[in-house]
Amino acid sequence: MTENEQFKEYKIKPSQIGVKVLIFNSRDEVLLLKRNPEVYGDGEAYWDIPGGRVEKNIDIASITGGGALHPELCRELREEIGWLPTGNETLRFIARQQVTTSMNEKVDRYTVAMRIVDDIPVRLSNEHTAYKWIPADELKNTENLGHALKSLVSENNIK
Repeated sequence: MTENEQFKEYKIKPSQIGVKVLIFNSRDEVLLLKRNPEVYGDGEAYWDIPGGRVEKNIDIASITGGGALHPELCRELREEIGWLPTGNETLRFIARQQVTTSMNEKVDRYTVAMRIVDDIPVRLSNEHTAYKWIPADELKNTENLGHALKSLVSENNIK
């Protein structure tokens, strides 16, 4: 093997980072959003939780360590459900998953939980077609959950 062959250049697309949040209300219900297949262009309409990919460099310790909401997660909540947290909410880290999207992109998905005291008004963006609050203990039996959420619920014993 020549030196050039030994140090051959490989072009590797790095994983993207996504943040998702399980929002629990005072009745122990979780907010689910129905994904709009027309926006994503893959024909898949399933239930997921708010969040998305981060647009800027993110300090993962701020997500996994809990505490205050990261600005990127606030941006996603504002974009997807038209709600901006008050700043009094705290996060609890749930899991890190490595997922492959329907467009064959690799994403490191960090999921946190947040409990809210009062109900929030939900104004959907065009990324979703519907929303519902579902009792947390019924999540495991909910039909048409996205693959990553279904895995998260079963592997992390989320009610």
